[in-house]
Amino acid sequence: MKDYPINDLRAYRDNITKKWNDIINTPVHQVYEISDEEEEAFRTSFKLLFSKVGEIPGSFYRRVLFGAVKYALLYHILFKKPDIKFDAKDIGWAARISVLHLNDVKWLLEEHGLSDLEHIIRRVEVLKEKCEKQGEKLTTRYISNIISKTALRRF
Repeated sequence: MKDYPINDLRAYRDNITKKWNDIINTPVHQVYEISDEEEEAFRTSFKLLFSKVGEIPGSFYRRVLFGAVKYALLYHILFKKPDIKFDAKDIGWAARISVLHLNDVKWLLEEHGLSDLEHIIRRVEVLKEKCEKQGEKLTTRYISNIISKTALRRF
């Protein structure tokens, strides 16, 4: 059994309580605003981040985009900003969290629920591309060696 340390937070309680109360006492408004400049930066960064993730259906894109606005609000409050305008920092952190969601969505759509055979086929396709880039031909012997090495690493 691995022994995990138990952290005694009593020494930090006063500081944690003060910081939490500062966040709770940050004014919350009914409406928040974003400047045209910040909105354009948000759209640009979101498109850039989305393009790095790869092929994902548009419905997921919209869900994550709308979620990012909620994250921007959350970070705005966590950063204890009393004003009603989102800024680049709020939007930047929201975009970072959104990328995590997009990566998870991509994994779910591509990898989750695949059979063992489908996983093997995908790995062989990657091996084929690798061999072609190196000017080599993919052979059953090469595939067998890779599978054997992978199986041995699991033990």
